[in-house]
Amino acid sequence: MLSIIVCYVNSSKLEVLKRNIASTIGAEVEYEIIAKNNLVDPEPIACVYNKCAAKAKYPYLLFIHEDAGFITENWFSVMEPQLRKKDCGVIGFAGSKVLFDVPGGWFMDPKWIVVNLSQSGELCCENSGPEIPWNEVVTLDGYAMFVRREVWEEIPFDEQYLTGFHCYDIDFSISVARKYKNYVCGSVLTYHDSAGNFDKRWLKETIKLYKAKWNKMLPMMSSDVFITESKIKKSNERAYFRVIKRVAEKNIIPVSFLIGYMKYPPSPRLLEHWAKVVFLQAKAVIRALR
Repeated sequence: MLSIIVCYVNSSKLEVLKRNIASTIGAEVEYEIIAKNNLVDPEPIACVYNKCAAKAKYPYLLFIHEDAGFITENWFSVMEPQLRKKDCGVIGFAGSKVLFDVPGGWFMDPKWIVVNLSQSGELCCENSGPEIPWNEVVTLDGYAMFVRREVWEEIPFDEQYLTGFHCYDIDFSISVARKYKNYVCGSVLTYHDSAGNFDKRWLKETIKLYKAKWNKMLPMMSSDVFITESKIKKSNERAYFRVIKRVAEKNIIPVSFLIGYMKYPPSPRLLEHWAKVVFLQAKAVIRALR
């Protein structure tokens, strides 16, 4: 019933994942694992996922990282009834109910984040858990994403714009969210051993996707969220600043990215944020010169 798709570079981690799935998926569940070693003839992840999904023989798909797995047992019996619903899009375990009109990740505003996972041995649970088995979101983290095959066939990963290994999850989930409902599952616990890498390539891909596609769709919010226009404007600026802070921890921020931040009207809060931006950039330049 389930085709599990993995784009991997570490064969040892893949074997751990295979054993984890076999021991937790549930008795008598039919499944297959379609794994692509991306050290051999490497391709963008969107291309790998589309090629592997085209080979899948079951009606449900799971795109999962090699360093992820399941803690809850018999998890497919929980996932399958929800996936079967006609309005169900993508199901994951971390995401956001709102994505503002900002070139950044799904972590833009803590208020709207929905997370249910164990990361590097630490339980991360925000606005989720067994008491909220299905929490609607618009965007999801890509370490584990379930979707019906027919939904993927209708809205595949965008190979035109997704030419690397970043942004595929945001792009796929918000594209699907335009027609279906995405969810974070609170009743199945998974683990993921990586916190992501917000490096220069991530920033470059994010800016490219935002300019080419996302700015035409954003802001987006789940059907159970209502935010006034004035609140959206304030939240956009704060979300942009949060992205700058996250990126500045590792990078010198491109001028084009900062120019986009100049669109917000002056206010005491904006001036405070700009002062912090200048400070963060000064620290980034000093790091780069060392």
